[in-house]
Amino acid sequence: MKLAIAITEDQFCNHFGGSSHFAFYNVTEGSIEKLEALTPPPHQPGVLPQWLHEQGAKAVIAGGMGGRAITLLEQLGIQTVIGQRGESPDELARLFAAGKLQTTGETCAGHQVHGCDDH
Repeated sequence: MKLAIAITEDQFCNHFGGSSHFAFYNVTEGSIEKLEALTPPPHQPGVLPQWLHEQGAKAVIAGGMGGRAITLLEQLGIQTVIGQRGESPDELARLFAAGKLQTTGETCAGHQVHGCDDH
């Protein structure tokens, strides 16, 4: 399974739409392999879910995420694991592979201008 994690400057980004890159991992039978970090297209409503789908992502880990993004990702068959905080991308991938991450249900409301530290 291909996993995508929202990052900025090689650190986990607390906001899905504010990430500068996505780290991609191959997750199989409890193990992980870091594949690459890719720069997504500029953030506009609906663009990131489609781009992640085109990259082959089957799951995405983020902090806050808007309801529309969650819906679009789920329609594309991409699992969302949201509400995460502060771990390194590699550690989040390891926890995901071990089945130890759960969605908190936290979403992002009021999409004013914000960066990765706003949540």
